[in-house]
Amino acid sequence: MKISKFLISTALLTLSACAHQEVTPQPAKETKPSERILWQPNLEKQGAEATSPTAQEKKAEKDRIDIVDIERRLNLDDKFYKLGFHEKSFNPCLYGYKTKTCERELFTIINFQVVCRDSEGTVQNTNHILTPFALKPLHMKVGSHLDESQTDDKGYGQIRFLATSTAKESRFILSSPPFSLGLHAGEVKKIVVPSDWCE
Repeated sequence: MKISKFLISTALLTLSACAHQEVTPQPAKETKPSERILWQPNLEKQGAEATSPTAQEKKAEKDRIDIVDIERRLNLDDKFYKLGFHEKSFNPCLYGYKTKTCERELFTIINFQVVCRDSEGTVQNTNHILTPFALKPLHMKVGSHLDESQTDDKGYGQIRFLATSTAKESRFILSSPPFSLGLHAGEVKKIVVPSDWCE
């Protein structure tokens, strides 16, 4: 009987001590180096491929003829102030541009100057005192070729394009709203317009 009472008392004291024991928080488990998420080059490569041009797009870009490059290599880049219609034949393949048939193309430049005079009508040549149609926006069309530009401070302008046949007999349409005019492309040089163009 005495042994039983002793065992019961000991058990009660042990339970009481456990009830009042403070619970110490356990530190967070440290992630081992082997468990961390590492950089995955394959994923980065996939992202780069998604945003980079495809091989086909790069080829198309390479094969596209650079008109500025061709102008320089045909020695036509010094003709800006040489008024008139200029045309030069070339084979794109000989200049490193791959086309399906390597057929010749025509590099065409039309340089012109637009000036205003104090009278009505539009003419190509005159000896009157003229005012440059300076720093004005232009819309140009030669056949199916369209371009937009602006005259310089002396009224000079230019349109250039590539074609498979001559545009010399095509209609050259020049407009600067609300005004417009039309001439034969092969005859364009100095274009004299009424004074209200410059107002």
